[in-house]
Amino acid sequence: MTIQIVSNNYAMAGFEEEHGFALLIKENNEITLFDTGRGRAFINNIERMKIDIFSIQNLILSHGHYDHCGNIDYIFNKNNKIKIYTHPAFSAERYSIHQNRDPKLTYIGISSTIREQLSKYQLINTEQPTQISANMFVTGEIPRESSEDTGGPFFFDKEGEKVDKIIDDEAIYITTPKGLIIITGCCHSGIINTVEHIKNISKESNIRAIIGGLHLVNASDERINQTINYLNSLNLEYLYPGHCTGELATFKLEESLNCKVSQLLVNHILTF
Repeated sequence: MTIQIVSNNYAMAGFEEEHGFALLIKENNEITLFDTGRGRAFINNIERMKIDIFSIQNLILSHGHYDHCGNIDYIFNKNNKIKIYTHPAFSAERYSIHQNRDPKLTYIGISSTIREQLSKYQLINTEQPTQISANMFVTGEIPRESSEDTGGPFFFDKEGEKVDKIIDDEAIYITTPKGLIIITGCCHSGIINTVEHIKNISKESNIRAIIGGLHLVNASDERINQTINYLNSLNLEYLYPGHCTGELATFKLEESLNCKVSQLLVNHILTF
């Protein structure tokens, strides 16, 4: 199995970075795209990698934020037979409101064009854990049961009255003989909640690797330390943080974890 990073905040030479996330999973004869990045960098990278979009069987969308679903129409135009897996809340209108920023209000949901396109397509509902292939699964909704601070300035309305808990935030887990491989998009549910949920539904406690965004970019020292302690308790082989993990959190993870930690870059190819 190989996992190739297509969109991320940092890139190898010759590829483009963006505040977005997407990766391609090749597992036996199954090819799955997880998220579609933010903008043109995703398209330029996927074309430079010479990826045959028509050969992709599955598209899994981690949640409905613009930096994870910016090129769904590009994929549609080249492959209208692709199976699309997503949570029903994916298409909601969404905003972030930061009182200390200008502008304070930012639309962060999917575009109206993509929403209309998706409304005409038969989506596969992932509210519950869903099997994609022999060894790959989507988590379904992830309960927020740990003490992680998973909040944020996210709302369904411009006035900031309807809090968006991003219940559509989901992850992938893949079974291997050496343990589970977990792939996150932004991990708005929190990595502790995510892993514990996966352990519960998979009945597997051995976690081999975690790959993707951990949403620690604005996390407090207390939460980062809580995350480090938890990840160390898992006895991971590998952690590959990317996207919204943040430079400070990534540095602390590299310094403190008892496993190999390597920051993701566009065109990074992981082989298991």
